[in-house]
Amino acid sequence: YAVELEFFLFAAIAEIFRVVVTGGCRWARDAVFIAVGFLLPYFPYDQPWTYLTRTWIMLRPAPRDTAVEYQVAERLAALHPRGRVFVFGGTRFRLNSWFPLAQVGGTFESGLRNRGATHLAYHIQNGSERPMEERAADALNMMRASGVEYAALHFPGSREHWRDIRNPDVVAGQLEQVWREGEDAIYRVPYTGLANFIAPADLPSGLPVAKMAGGIAPYVRAMDNPDLPRIEATWQGNNRVVLRAPEMRRGYWITLRVSHNAGWRAWQDGQSIPVRSDPMGNLLLEPYATDRASAIQLAYWPGWQQLAGTALSVFAAAAAIRRIRRERRQRLGVG
Repeated sequence: YAVELEFFLFAAIAEIFRVVVTGGCRWARDAVFIAVGFLLPYFPYDQPWTYLTRTWIMLRPAPRDTAVEYQVAERLAALHPRGRVFVFGGTRFRLNSWFPLAQVGGTFESGLRNRGATHLAYHIQNGSERPMEERAADALNMMRASGVEYAALHFPGSREHWRDIRNPDVVAGQLEQVWREGEDAIYRVPYTGLANFIAPADLPSGLPVAKMAGGIAPYVRAMDNPDLPRIEATWQGNNRVVLRAPEMRRGYWITLRVSHNAGWRAWQDGQSIPVRSDPMGNLLLEPYATDRASAIQLAYWPGWQQLAGTALSVFAAAAAIRRIRRERRQRLGVG
């Protein structure tokens, strides 16, 4: 699954074998040889030959321009998206090493506490569990609820190794194509911004996925409501967002398509306002009503785990540098 894991695993096993065999403990050497004897029959007989004859050729460095992942990423960057991009397969792991674009996903999400965005992305990939004629609209609505402006899809003949969308034709049928080369294409998703006003009744009763995917429709319709004021969302660094609106209507909340976490705080014109999670896992704000232009400032404050981890990392780095410098002075006979 991961070439790096196999590489370092084999290197670690070889080093352990060397240390034990060259050591002075006879029973440890005997145990290693017995273990190797038991494991050899279960080791794929063709794997060493594959590494020697094929894998090293596949893993040779190549110009990035020849990779379909880079070609798609370059096209997306040229579109200057204001919202997020929806990319999967190998592109999502490499995109931000080439271009600083906001995207849906981008890494392994096994440690997330708020899995709303992950569940939406999964059901975009695999389809909702509603009737087939409803699934295209469901996928489009889930993309819009995730703040997506452009989506890259890979069809069966694509050179992309991981073609994660089960039925890309269903999703593509709802979207405007802006680029295509062979079996790889980019589509525009209707995008109105990262934040909008919403009536509490328009929020889904639960996470709108699987058989409940239809519950997301009122939430998406609120994005396009011409009777509601537009909200301008501006990022100021990685942990601050400013929302500006010409007025704050009574009885309406604000949904911001950024994953909720307990560290988020919000102030409207300097006064603190509640921050909660909507059913999709996005930030939900409860502003106070005003008939004049108003600004909401949001800031993320890291929790104790992140602060403790940062302190531990700094301490470990300082200790390692100190140890290296001391050993170097000892070798040079200084101090």
